[in-house]
Amino acid sequence: LVIAVGHLHLAVLKLRGQHTDLGHRHDGAVGGRGGEEGVEQTVQLLGHDDESVSFAATATGQHAHHADAQCDAQHDRKNFLIHDYFFAKALDKVRPGGVVAFITSKGTLDKANSAVREYIAQRAELLGAVRLPDNAFKANAGTEVTSDIIFLQKRDKPVEIDRDRVDWLDLSYLYDQEGALVEDPNGELATINSYFDMFPEHVLGDMVVESTQYGYDTTCKARE
Repeated sequence: LVIAVGHLHLAVLKLRGQHTDLGHRHDGAVGGRGGEEGVEQTVQLLGHDDESVSFAATATGQHAHHADAQCDAQHDRKNFLIHDYFFAKALDKVRPGGVVAFITSKGTLDKANSAVREYIAQRAELLGAVRLPDNAFKANAGTEVTSDIIFLQKRDKPVEIDRDRVDWLDLSYLYDQEGALVEDPNGELATINSYFDMFPEHVLGDMVVESTQYGYDTTCKARE
């Protein structure tokens, strides 16, 4: 199953036999059938509120980069922002063992409140993540925002999480290239998801503090 949105290019999954690709879209997109020789795939592009498909093999996509909440009777009480809601919805649709891969804002991994990460971790194992520089989509989407590609594999069933063994639930202090703590002009120490602290090579740029419309925040800048 592949969920495709925006400018994310679909990668063909080399699975034996036929598989179904479920595509989430927040605005216009096109689905169809295709694949490499010997591989058959069906791409179904759905709105986030479509209930007609479930138990797909893989889900991939790109989330809208704004902070709207979603209206969904199943998830309303969780108050998920749109980025986080798509993860929850995809995990509803993907079968156990299926893979979810989304491009999302850095907020999913970096926000101080870990509730959504705990919700996801109960239902899926983190396979890996890559942080993209804020200009990654400037040319084709006209936006500058730090984004993450997050890869998850759905568990057989929700489990209780041992926080000591799931490092990506928490945040770590951010250090610069010289090993000094990064702080904003107000003296507040900057943070980053502990996964990227453990795997700095997965950050495709330099994390810095910038002034934004919401106050000071970290962003990933492409290296020259």
